[in-house]
Amino acid sequence: MLEGGEIPEIPYGQRENDRYQNTEGIARSTRKIPADIPKKQIVGSSVERLDPARQLREAGYPFSHISIELTDLHGKFEVVSKDVLLLKDTIAGEAKKLSDKVDQSQKTTLEKVESLFDTKFMDRVEILFDRKFWSAAGSIVGCILMMYGAVTFLQSHGITGSPLGWVSMIGGLAILSVVYLIVRRRPSR
Repeated sequence: MLEGGEIPEIPYGQRENDRYQNTEGIARSTRKIPADIPKKQIVGSSVERLDPARQLREAGYPFSHISIELTDLHGKFEVVSKDVLLLKDTIAGEAKKLSDKVDQSQKTTLEKVESLFDTKFMDRVEILFDRKFWSAAGSIVGCILMMYGAVTFLQSHGITGSPLGWVSMIGGLAILSVVYLIVRRRPSR
């Protein structure tokens, strides 16, 4: 033993036999309960199985009240559990029925839309395209023939050069305006 201000020749931990509880470094204490606490003041967990109702009664105010209520309801838990299980099964069944109805109506609606799209819509698009194409093509051919006729008529009456060009330009713009109005016209339903 060292006394007062004595210092050991070899510090602790550097000697060959220096071991604390047969481990190197710091060892955790294996003591579970401090030595100076009276047994009735010890609060801790136990490995053995204790009665939960007893634990709640001994735990104090809010828990003792809960313990009394739980003890009163003890037999009723099973009834509530069966009712909840029945309700859960009923809800699951109704949800399945509803899901099946939604799937069926979605399938029916998609079939109807596809049949309408395939027949009526494509027919209407084809008719509209044909109408627009033939009206535009006919208007263009008509414009060309009218301009050729107008130029020939004017040349036969001795109008040539710039006045012929101006008349052809104004006639061409007028015919293009008429073609535009014909093509832009909405089809009657």
